[in-house]
Amino acid sequence: MASVTRIIFLLMAATLLATLPPADGWDDPDCVDPEIPDRQYLLGADSDDESESTSGWDTNDFMDSDSEYASDYASDFEDSGQFFDDNGRGLNLEEFDENDQGHRLVEFNDEQNNKSVVKIGEKNKVKCDDPLCANDDQEKSTKDYCLSEAENPYPGHATMTAYNMARTNNLTADKLAPEGCKPVQLWHLIRHGSRSMHRMDFMKMETQLPILKRKILAAHSLGSGSLCTEDLELIRAWKLEDMDLGRSGTLSDEGKAEIEGIATRYKAALPNLVYKWYSISKPSSENIRQQPGEGAKVAFAPSRQTYESAVTFLEALYGRRWGHVGLPVKGSQTLQYYDYCKNYINKVVALNKNRKPFHIFTQGKYLEAVMDRVSKRSGIQITLTKLRSMYNACRYQKAWHPQKTPPWCVVFTPNDLRVLEYWEDLRVYHDQGYAHPINYKQACILGQDVFLHFRNRIEKDITDTDSTTYFVNLEAFVPFLALLGLFKDAEPLTSDEVNMGREWKTSKFAGYGSNLGFLLSSCGNDSSSWWVTALLNEEKYHLPGCETSMGCPWDKFVSSFAFVEDCNFTHLCGRYSDKLWRSQHWRLSYVMHNWM
Repeated sequence: MASVTRIIFLLMAATLLATLPPADGWDDPDCVDPEIPDRQYLLGADSDDESESTSGWDTNDFMDSDSEYASDYASDFEDSGQFFDDNGRGLNLEEFDENDQGHRLVEFNDEQNNKSVVKIGEKNKVKCDDPLCANDDQEKSTKDYCLSEAENPYPGHATMTAYNMARTNNLTADKLAPEGCKPVQLWHLIRHGSRSMHRMDFMKMETQLPILKRKILAAHSLGSGSLCTEDLELIRAWKLEDMDLGRSGTLSDEGKAEIEGIATRYKAALPNLVYKWYSISKPSSENIRQQPGEGAKVAFAPSRQTYESAVTFLEALYGRRWGHVGLPVKGSQTLQYYDYCKNYINKVVALNKNRKPFHIFTQGKYLEAVMDRVSKRSGIQITLTKLRSMYNACRYQKAWHPQKTPPWCVVFTPNDLRVLEYWEDLRVYHDQGYAHPINYKQACILGQDVFLHFRNRIEKDITDTDSTTYFVNLEAFVPFLALLGLFKDAEPLTSDEVNMGREWKTSKFAGYGSNLGFLLSSCGNDSSSWWVTALLNEEKYHLPGCETSMGCPWDKFVSSFAFVEDCNFTHLCGRYSDKLWRSQHWRLSYVMHNWM
């Protein structure tokens, strides 16, 4: 019998593995290269020599790789009849009746109205002084809250926040550099725009949300739940087809608008840097470059959403003639560095989930209170994976249609969203942030690229590059911010408390379309008169080591960030292994066993 069970499990795992996209874009033959990349560019001349310098990395060399394995993949696979006890341990239906620790469904007869009503049990109400988990004091406000009538709905959805929800101002040409300085080069790192969901996310929603919809409507018809009429109608009108935008990684209309807006505003503010046009009707002396886009370099990580973002960016600049710019057809291996860092995968990604704060957080008072509140508002029993599916549906639709009220957001109060945002922030903090030095140290390859381009201009007077624009995934973008020391809190984020005043709030700096630019300006004829300004989401950002948000002189910038040039990727990450390249197995294991 045991052998039959094992065979069935292996067949199920093989089926899931076949349906799991190892990367956004791997299954697109027009987007990626199926051949193994040249390791000379990844690890230097000799991959067996750990002391070999990685200065040979070239962002014009491309490979096939993966992206965003944890942030958007669905939670672990759970039977639809599973509950969780107070310690976060799974209970199947048989165990649930014997172990009275879970959230209970209590059925009783309402003799006055002659009907059976299902209520959520009160046995395990969380006692907590923090308003985020103090259910008793919030019961009235929870019942009265109606998202459809809210004037200012809570905007933060962590890494799935729409760009226009996080951006505060439009980029303008005013005061990007000190008076008397002329911008001469831009280095720009952009996370892709909002996109369709991964297939595993859709599979989870396909099996759960239609059933949850029917149960919520039935519960409210029996007098259970506290959603207002307007919110309930949004649930009633929701259809599964609303969640299907096509192939995994395809940019949504909003995602395209996000990237188009960034391109248009940067073109208006820095026309001589990001936009290089060539007119055949003019003599060569009147053309800035000898072909369209010459001097403006664009590359992307190997995924569909980064490729489509790069194409959208160029279309916004050059219209139908964007194809003349010369966009590479394969994703850049240097922009997918985290997939090739053996020490990162072994020491962070593959770490036992019981040692990860964001997993421990699922067993704590805050998330317990969220599940209790959502259960009361919806009128049905909510488990952790169902909570995750509803939250993802809420976030996806809000990112796709920021001006509309997403149906699945109605089950959450603002405090619920604050807790869930912190939960996601905690995950990113652990996997891409300050929790482990390897997370951000591996991003030195991007810092090295910044210095390479700027030094070529300052020290070698090489003027063939005016702007460099890279489109990347979350796992490449966030570590680079951490490497520079941005959004670092005095105390580490923990699973014990929700730090509402934290700097590390990904809704503000790591949502869709988030971008970081370094602008190099020439401030005179003196070769030492150079200035560097940082731009985060189109706003000047006060870099550590600089005196103002305007930036600092080149010499000061070098002294403050010289450590990013000391980048030996092989020594930092360990020798290259074929097992790390295009490996589906550790990703599938992570999704199935480590997310929830």
